[in-house]
Amino acid sequence: VGKRMEDRRKLADGKEIWVIKAGFPNTPVKVWWSEYAFSRSLKKYLERWGYFVIVESYDEWYDGEEADVVVVLRGHQEYFPDRKIKNCIYIMWNLSHPSTIMDAEYSAYDLVCISSPTHAAKIKERINVPVKILPMCADTEIFFPDTKYDREKEYEYDWIFVGNSRYVKRKSVVWSIAHNIPLKIWGANWEKVLPESAEYIVAENIPNDELPKLYRNAKVTVDDHYEDMVENGFINTRIVEALACGLPVISDYSEVLLNMFGDAVLCYRSEEEFVEQTRKIMEDYDVIKEKVNG
Repeated sequence: VGKRMEDRRKLADGKEIWVIKAGFPNTPVKVWWSEYAFSRSLKKYLERWGYFVIVESYDEWYDGEEADVVVVLRGHQEYFPDRKIKNCIYIMWNLSHPSTIMDAEYSAYDLVCISSPTHAAKIKERINVPVKILPMCADTEIFFPDTKYDREKEYEYDWIFVGNSRYVKRKSVVWSIAHNIPLKIWGANWEKVLPESAEYIVAENIPNDELPKLYRNAKVTVDDHYEDMVENGFINTRIVEALACGLPVISDYSEVLLNMFGDAVLCYRSEEEFVEQTRKIMEDYDVIKEKVNG
């Protein structure tokens, strides 16, 4: 380990070393993980600011190599700083899965950044570590709309959903199928929990670098969240990236979502409201599309 630490300092050539710990596996399937794409974008921008940046998969998190700042993108994988590296600053950016994080884990860091304003306020009252709001974001050099909205454009896809089943009957997919929405799905493990979804599935996954093209060539995407994300005001990456591409979104309601995007996102609290929003898309598409692009 000592030699590797020395090599990393040599490679950095005097620059501060920032390590991004992201929750994707160190295997070829990492290209399907949003954490992989997100960490690569973060690395790109940090390098522009003059830092030497390393991205580590969760298989590499405990290697203990040299670093000045460690940023943990906290999703489904927990990480407690081991403090083996002297004078290193440890930052957690909590992007999802808030119900899996205990106060002890938050307290193990030097700084905690949370993408949800409401959850950040709650955690700030409970721990002594500084807590900052750092919203979910998208790389607009990758996710961007067509330069001009063309009302006559023929889209390759109408209704799309990107996401795995998580072995539950996710409401946005179940209700789309129940109400005869011509949905196209990119995601895994759907047929096991919803056999009738088979005819709607295009592929079990889609590489992250193909997502922008898909979003620019679809009319609308439906979405939903883990319950703990809705309850605690977290927003998933799909919503932000889809909107960045000018793609209208129908999503389950959260106050944070409303505060961030207003009526550019069509929110629902029930199956009835979901159906109302699908009808609204069909009837007022041009108006909604203009709001998203605006």
